[in-house]
Formats: sequence, C-alpha cells, structure tokens
Amino acid sequence: MATYEALISTFKAVSNVLAVLKKAGDRDEDKITEALKAILVAASETESYLTDLNSKERERKRETSISKMWVEAGVLLRKIEPNLAERCIMKSDYWVDPDSWTTRQVKDAKITLQMMKDDARVLLFH
Repeated sequence: MATYEALISTFKAVSNVLAVLKKAGDRDEDKITEALKAILVAASETESYLTDLNSKERERKRETSISKMWVEAGVLLRKIEPNLAERCIMKSDYWVDPDSWTTRQVKDAKITLQMMKDDARVLLFH
C-alpha cells in the first residue's frame, strides 16, 4: 500500500511540475508572439510611411513614432533573437536621422525593410 501511495504522490508532483512548465512555456510563447507582432507592426507602419512619402513631404513626428516602434520591437526581441533585436535598434537609429545613413550602410547593417520583414516572418512561421 505504501508503494501505491508513493507512486500517487510522485505522479501528483510530476503533474504539478508539468503544469508549471506548461504555464512558463505559455508565457514564453506569449512573449515571442508579442515581440514578433511589434516588429511586424513597426515594419507595416514604416512601409505605409514610405508609400505616403511618394506623394507628400517627410513628417518628423511620424518618423519619431516609427523610431519608437522599432525600439519597442528590439527590446521585446532581446532575449528571443538578440541579433534581430540589435538590428531593430539600429533601424530605430536610422529613423532618428534617415539623412545620415547611406543606402550602403543600411544594407551592410542588414536593416532594409525587406530584410527586417523577412527575418520576422522566418521567426513567426518556424
């Protein structure tokens, strides 16, 4: 009888550990989803702004907002994908003063909008 009770006790302990791990895993999944959403929102807003630039003048206020979006994405990604997080921060730096960056620098830093979107999608779907 003692063996049966010990087995039940062990099973309950294992069940509790698994429940805690699942809950932690769910939180991690939520953090990953939040981070990927942030980068895709920043990319979408950036793309929208660039499209609008074809028909009107630059808007510093909107560029500042885009910069903040890239920072948020970078901070959220820092523990998930540090390289992409660092590039998000560089993308933010770009939007602080776009005129100080050359096309070559943007490509070398791997912060073109397409590169950022592609890397976010790879993380999202894999």
